[in-house]
Amino acid sequence: MYQKQISEFSTNTRASFSTLTAKDIDFFRTFLEPSSIIMQPDDLLLYNIDWLKSHTG
Repeated sequence: MYQKQISEFSTNTRASFSTLTAKDIDFFRTFLEPSSIIMQPDDLLLYNIDWLKSHTG
């Protein structure tokens, strides 16, 4: 019984989300300090992976 429920949840796919644009970044700059904005892709790697290290993005 529990195996079936778990497998139902694990097969769901993630919805499609939009891509960050320059307009989005400009919006966040209106209220965030420059030190709070991460712009380098390498610096974002740590934040773009889930705690189980099985999903990125």
